[in-house]
Amino acid sequence: MTKPVIQNYASFIRNETPPQEDINFFSALPFARPYFDSSSDYQPVPFLARHEKGNPSNEFIGRVINTHDTIPRMLVLMRKADLYPPPQPAGVAIKGTPQSSNNPGNIVFIQFSSGLNGYKDTVHGGVLSALFDEIFGVCAGYRVFVWGEKLALVTAKLEVSYRAPVPTPSVGMVKVWVSRREGRKYFLEAVLVGEDGVVRAEA
Repeated sequence: MTKPVIQNYASFIRNETPPQEDINFFSALPFARPYFDSSSDYQPVPFLARHEKGNPSNEFIGRVINTHDTIPRMLVLMRKADLYPPPQPAGVAIKGTPQSSNNPGNIVFIQFSSGLNGYKDTVHGGVLSALFDEIFGVCAGYRVFVWGEKLALVTAKLEVSYRAPVPTPSVGMVKVWVSRREGRKYFLEAVLVGEDGVVRAEA
């Protein structure tokens, strides 16, 4: 049964629960475990693109690569303090806790399977680009909705630097943050690292 269309994104993020099996899977991994500890600054939140909501949006992320042989599990973590952020004026640096690769706004864990292969046992670079694009939307989108801004979020420019192959099967972690805002524009950065700590791609 499909769920109703999400009308209030902030309420959805705050009140819906991500799949417990995904939390159990990622929290059992040594490199991910610290982000799930009770002392962590982060908490799991639902990922709208993979949430059944009864409309044709997010078909690529939510259906096409939401399969056992592509991306069987994908989990978003958000800073606890950001669930109720203060208003952010346009044209100034992001206030509050500075965001960076060491203090990202969101962390996304992804399980990669062989259905994403470009080269043998390697995730296609175009898939990584699409994932960065979607994850940027997650990071910026919550702020837009929670502040009540009437902005349509679309990507104007996306640059990806591929540092090392992403093997399949494997698990990766994307750290994403808003670096600054200029008027209607949000500038975001992200880094994808493997379980071994090696940087695989940046955007």
